[in-house]
Amino acid sequence: MNERIAAILNEHGLTFISILSASKERNVILAKDKKETKIVVKVFTKVNRFLWKEIDFLKQVSNQQFHFVEFPRILAVGNDFFLMSFLDREHQTRDSISQKKWTTENYQSFVSGLVEFQNIQRSKKNFTEVEQLKGCVFPVMIILKGYLSFRKNISILDRLKIIQLSIIYLIGSLFWKKVNVHYDFQTYNYSFLNGSSKMSILDFETGPYKGDKWHDVAYYCSISPASLSSWTYQKKILRKFIGQSGIKINTWVRCQKLRCVFVAVQLIRYDFFRNDSQIKKIYSDNISKVLLDKNKFRIWIKEIMN
Repeated sequence: MNERIAAILNEHGLTFISILSASKERNVILAKDKKETKIVVKVFTKVNRFLWKEIDFLKQVSNQQFHFVEFPRILAVGNDFFLMSFLDREHQTRDSISQKKWTTENYQSFVSGLVEFQNIQRSKKNFTEVEQLKGCVFPVMIILKGYLSFRKNISILDRLKIIQLSIIYLIGSLFWKKVNVHYDFQTYNYSFLNGSSKMSILDFETGPYKGDKWHDVAYYCSISPASLSSWTYQKKILRKFIGQSGIKINTWVRCQKLRCVFVAVQLIRYDFFRNDSQIKKIYSDNISKVLLDKNKFRIWIKEIMN
């Protein structure tokens, strides 16, 4: 624990418990006050707009009522840190989530919380014009970024298919409704609250402004390395999401949009495991053998819908 963190804890009369996460950009500390109440302290290594992006969002949602999702409350703010309430949450990893015994209530809570989050009208404050534009074309940006390293694993025909999907998405992005998107919708950031039917969401300092309705759910379902054909709880999440969100995939263009988002998400995971050839192959096969294969993709969608 560095001197800056120690000074913040001392200033607010807090006792150190543990380090929740640490990186070059920020440290997240679990502490407690004199009443033994747990408090989370988030300290950034330097003052930046990402700090205020999260603070502003948490202040915004603190004035609203939510039925299915809960956010931490801001308790104190400094130039390079803020204190927030601790949420008692279910701890899951990308490995353990596939072993979870999902119930009907779990699926309902998961999707209801996500849909409620998507409908929040987030302020554009602290988002640059570039970040606002990125939200409209994010899947295509990811595909272009990952294409250079991924192209050697696929045929020329599949490369053309990826280009076609990207063009269709870019054109459609002019018309599709954008929603609130987290962009790092993994098991730590989106989790079940203990002793409650609500979900909890953490970490709002990164990502563009708004985006595609499919992105967060596609990302969460892709966290665990697994072939699309072997998905179990993921298919049920998608089925529930489609039914509850009112999203449509009944036209060719909408199917191409869905394929584009899933290709982008699989590429994100492919890049994350860039040093693990075995796991990389799983995501590579998901793209080339399912998402870019028209017939297998159609079968996969039918399995989700049924």
